[in-house]
Amino acid sequence: MGHPQFRAADKIFCAVEADKDGTPALTVKVGKAHMPLVLAFLADPRFRQADYVGRHGWVTLKLVPAVPEEELQALIETSY
Repeated sequence: MGHPQFRAADKIFCAVEADKDGTPALTVKVGKAHMPLVLAFLADPRFRQADYVGRHGWVTLKLVPAVPEEELQALIETSY
C-alpha cells in the first residue's frame, strides 16, 4: 500500500503514513464502539476518521507535534 503496516498474522493493526496535508500520521483501529469517543468526546484535533477504513472503526492521529510515547503505546496495544 506504499507505507509501513504492522500485522498480527494476516490482520493489519497499525499503519504509518502521511496525512492529507503531508504530516506524518498513525492509523489504528479503535473499534466502531470507541470511535465516537475518540473523535467527539475527546475533541482532539489531532484525530480524524481514517480514509477508506474509518467506517470500520479506524482513526488517524497526526504525529506532529510529537505525541507522548505512552499515548502511542496505548493506541497501538489497543489496536493490536
